[in-house]
Amino acid sequence: MSGMFLADFEIREAAFVRFADSEGWDLDLVSGREPIFVAKSYFQNVANPRTTITNGLYYSRRAPNGGGVTVAYDRMSGRGYISSSSR
Repeated sequence: MSGMFLADFEIREAAFVRFADSEGWDLDLVSGREPIFVAKSYFQNVANPRTTITNGLYYSRRAPNGGGVTVAYDRMSGRGYISSSSR
């Protein structure tokens, strides 16, 4: 059995950093472009849209089968993103 969790939400950067630290996510500065899924895809009948972050913080730990977690903070919009799969 597997499942997927997606969240995107407004949050201040300092609060996002504290939250990431409490979860053990070692955030890096975004260098280049980092895509991440947007939660609205599942309830707005849109096929897996992503947003791309170019100025923010990023952490990803994925298994070869796609399971794991990716989190990001977009400084331009003040939004946090979490994409997690238990595959």
